[in-house]
Amino acid sequence: MKTIKTQAELSKSTGAFKRLLHYHKPYTHYFVLITALSALRAYLFTLEPLYTAQVIDKVVVGKAYDLLPTLILYILFAVAAFAVVTFVITYLHGYVSQLMIRDLRSDYYASL
Repeated sequence: MKTIKTQAELSKSTGAFKRLLHYHKPYTHYFVLITALSALRAYLFTLEPLYTAQVIDKVVVGKAYDLLPTLILYILFAVAAFAVVTFVITYLHGYVSQLMIRDLRSDYYASL
């Protein structure tokens, strides 16, 4: 068991990482957009529990039943916006990965 190497050498791994980083560089603006959308998604994720807490505190406990339709609409909008942003992030990840694969393949075939 001790003769089997399970870990790659750090220098080889770093070199491969640097070579692959070359294919990420042209799409930096997509990664910035994905990061900004991820921050927006995190914010939207916090809204649903906040509005649910308001339903419990103001409607159930405070008996302000006139606030219920508005809070339910806020919850629906927050969940729908979260779903849309999640879809856009997933789509952008797939799109950028296909672009990078295209570039990698083109370089590979050009080297042959």
